[in-house]
Amino acid sequence: MKNFIKSVANVAISNWPKLLWFEIPYKIIGFYYIYPTVKWIFNYAVKLAGLTYIGQENILQLFMSPYSYPLALCAFLIFAFYVYFEITALILYSDWGWRHVKFSVFELWKETLKKSVRIFHYKNLPTFILILPLLGLSNFFVLGDELRKFKIPEFIMEFIFENPMYIIGFVFGILLINYALLKNIFIIPHAILNDCTFMDSRKPNSEILKSRKIKTAATVLVSTAIYFLLSAIVWVAFVYLIYLNCNLSYSGASRVYAFKMLYTKLNISAIIFGNSIFAALFTAVVIILYHSYRQENYQFVKEKIKVSEVIKKTISILIAAVMLMMFSETEMGSRYSIPEDTSIMVIAHRAGAYWAPENTLTALNTAIADGADMAEIDVQQTRDRELIVMHDSNFKRTAGVDKNVWETDYDEVAKFDAGSYYSMYFEGEKIPKLEEMLKVAKNKIGLMIELKSTGHETDLERSTVDLIEKYGMEKQCVIASMNMDILRKVKEYNKSIETVYITTLLLTDDYNIKYIDGYSIETTFLSSEMVSRAHFTDKKVYTWTANSEETIKKIILCGADGVITDSPAMVYSFIESKDSTLDFWIDLFYGK
Repeated sequence: MKNFIKSVANVAISNWPKLLWFEIPYKIIGFYYIYPTVKWIFNYAVKLAGLTYIGQENILQLFMSPYSYPLALCAFLIFAFYVYFEITALILYSDWGWRHVKFSVFELWKETLKKSVRIFHYKNLPTFILILPLLGLSNFFVLGDELRKFKIPEFIMEFIFENPMYIIGFVFGILLINYALLKNIFIIPHAILNDCTFMDSRKPNSEILKSRKIKTAATVLVSTAIYFLLSAIVWVAFVYLIYLNCNLSYSGASRVYAFKMLYTKLNISAIIFGNSIFAALFTAVVIILYHSYRQENYQFVKEKIKVSEVIKKTISILIAAVMLMMFSETEMGSRYSIPEDTSIMVIAHRAGAYWAPENTLTALNTAIADGADMAEIDVQQTRDRELIVMHDSNFKRTAGVDKNVWETDYDEVAKFDAGSYYSMYFEGEKIPKLEEMLKVAKNKIGLMIELKSTGHETDLERSTVDLIEKYGMEKQCVIASMNMDILRKVKEYNKSIETVYITTLLLTDDYNIKYIDGYSIETTFLSSEMVSRAHFTDKKVYTWTANSEETIKKIILCGADGVITDSPAMVYSFIESKDSTLDFWIDLFYGK
């Protein structure tokens, strides 16, 4: 194992400045050319389909058009090739390191292009199109940042973790994906290194693995664990050096300020460097296993130390470091750094579903106490046309009654217990009317009222607008919906009430829909470009549901107008601190 770790380190790190010289231009090309091209093609495909936008309710129309579908596929293939290009480069980089091949950055780019274009072979495309999303979901074969964009949306994960059976199914599914990828771990390397197709690589892959699946999995896991352990040690030492430098160079309160500035700048570079090194190390593990299983052992070469070579490597490292620092100061690097001026509206999801039963008066009062700017609530209509605050169309989950909303009158609903499912402490909590929510919220907190369309409602929009007008809360309330027609009707009844379109994803080049004042996007699909384009047309962007530091950080970086969360207090805490890791080091070194 010792020799294996040593060989992995030699293969992955011996030429890492060249790897950085590849990675940084690669990311620049992607950021400024590939992504815009893919988006332009996709937006054109949307227009050919006769659509102005792609949301969850009309995405199938895109694939029904004989012209738009091929273009959408073309956009995906360009992105797939971009991802595969990096995978190819990493495999070549590791294989050359294993073979002790001396190469230049130009040669790496040239050979990568030559090898990667084979992806368009008809035997390769089906396999790669299927495997690409799985690579990102697996957390097993992570090669570069782009594959991490393939992830399960956060709202789906929250839904899964609400039910133990779903959790078991999810874990089993992830294990199954990882097992499938493990069984085929050498297909891509073999295809690239031997200039053959993925289909032709299946048999050699099986022969190489044979009864070595457990050994391979164990090696990958142990190697990854060792990497993260060593990374943690190096990072702690690195942060301590920053601390010592600030203490020696500054005095008093300026030490803390200097530490914050230096840590933030160097942290960005460290993230970029760490991602590149991890990808290289992981690929090196796969390549070394590939050769060792083929009875080709790594040869340690002792080279005489030459002054000229030392000077060259020193210069290379310095240039790579400068490139990394320059990269971290660009628009791309800035996505890792939270701006000092953070202004964002905090909205309590389902009135504040973390500390109290969702969509109840108690939850709303909790949101008010937490200082939330607004509470998001769900409104449906009963059989007798009463507007109640309820998320599900059936009362089973929150009230234990297996009846649909449209099948009940409010007199019956008023007897339901909507608190016991959350905690016995809330036993007897009622399902409130919208009118009750308006009375409590008036002059205390804004309301984002999501109108749920079940197909059984009558004048839902008119009734809601009438209630808002009754209490003079037109400027205090926002009406949201996943149904565009509902929002259009709201605007017809009262133009002064803000409307928000809710959608999991939104793909469009034109955000200027007259009867919509804002968009509410699932956090997974939120982007800074989306926010910028929406703001250009004077539209607001909200996002849901943010319950983790990573997600909240992304929302702030994208510049969204509002964040919908189960816990407003947690969001405020993060907005105030900006970076919990940085706060930890400051508290450790300088005290609270």
